[in-house]
Amino acid sequence: MSNIDIRKSNHLSPVWFLYRTLQVLGFFPIQLSGWKSHLHMFSRWFHMSLFLFMIVFHFLSTILHSVHYMPEFFSCLLEDVTIIGIAVINIVLQYRIDFYKSVIHVMETTFSTVDTKILAECHRKMLTTVKLFVTLFMCVIAGLLAQWLSPMTEDELKLREELHGSKSQARRLIANLWLPGLDETESWTYELLCVVEAYVTVTCVFWCYVFFVTIFPMIVINAEGQMKILCKHIEMLGSPHKDSEGNQIFYTHFETNTYVSVSSVLTASPNSRKITQELEYLKRINCNKLRAYEREYLKQLIRFHQNLLTFMEQIFQKIAPGVLLIVIANYFNISIGLYQVMVYSGHQSKTKLFIFLTELTLTLIQFYSYCDTMEMWDDCQARMRTSLYFSQWYTCSLSTRKDICMLLSRLRKPGHARFCQGVIVLSNPWFVRLLRVCYQAVNFMRLKGE
Repeated sequence: MSNIDIRKSNHLSPVWFLYRTLQVLGFFPIQLSGWKSHLHMFSRWFHMSLFLFMIVFHFLSTILHSVHYMPEFFSCLLEDVTIIGIAVINIVLQYRIDFYKSVIHVMETTFSTVDTKILAECHRKMLTTVKLFVTLFMCVIAGLLAQWLSPMTEDELKLREELHGSKSQARRLIANLWLPGLDETESWTYELLCVVEAYVTVTCVFWCYVFFVTIFPMIVINAEGQMKILCKHIEMLGSPHKDSEGNQIFYTHFETNTYVSVSSVLTASPNSRKITQELEYLKRINCNKLRAYEREYLKQLIRFHQNLLTFMEQIFQKIAPGVLLIVIANYFNISIGLYQVMVYSGHQSKTKLFIFLTELTLTLIQFYSYCDTMEMWDDCQARMRTSLYFSQWYTCSLSTRKDICMLLSRLRKPGHARFCQGVIVLSNPWFVRLLRVCYQAVNFMRLKGE
């Protein structure tokens, strides 16, 4: 496996930034030697231990204390599902890190970089995606900090005394933790746990969540950019190809903008007068060369399209377990979030209600981004069909038109990825169906609660 040098390709800088950040934190391996290797290993085990500490004792607090008060139980359960899901995806990714490194390497070395305008658009979309989830996650953190800093009412003090049995009821952690034999509100324990929670949330949960949520949309955004480059060249079918100076050219590799001048390929007509048969013979030679280039150009387009499809199919196969986990986690989180907003919104403080809404919004947008990403990939097929329609395909030879018909038959297939033997098909209609199922689950929970 060759080393990833994503700095050579600026349009992949968001991918490189997130990947490098997780390498520094120790979640991803990095090739080092000497004391740097030992330091990286220490960072890895240090962050993983803190992450495991947070998961275990937060879950214990949920099932032992928060379970006695449903609003707090559902809020803590949503947090448990999120951080446990991040941890599981991180473990799965550890076993397939070589594949994801190869994905970045393929995007770096084989993707076309000739159209800087399309690459800049891809870069902008990736940055927007990352900024969106960073902003939403920071809103959740801001809500937790506001709740932590705000004074508790008498009802909250009484409730915490009943649930947690704390001596200093006026002090609460950023997130609920329960350590056997320790009172988390005592001075040294309280300050230490607050520092640990803040550090784990910012370094482990935050960066892992942003990477896992955005990596798949960013890959598809880059693949969509390659499809746009392909569509621009499909529209050139049947028409003369020219360089920036207006000279007619033959593409040898359109994805790298490699071409030869037509004058060096076609047989030029001599200046001296020739008989009509010789001139016709030269015209037939040139016409055959043009038709041969026409077929070769179409083969380049088909080959590039097939490579993109193979690239995406390999990704779909590898991320299938992660997609199943994401769907299950989002189902629970959306159901829990809707239940909190619909049932307990009138009995909670404004800060708590803000946390409910931001968590629900973050979950909905996160899952919708996956479904919308697959819709975007499916639209690439329709965009290619449109490009073929507006090209001058009718001027091509009969054999080339037959090949175009074969390409059209391939483009008629839907582009939505199917996971778990077709049970999960990420798309906007599937997103709506999941919302309906979540709403039915919330109504069932409300009936049981009554």
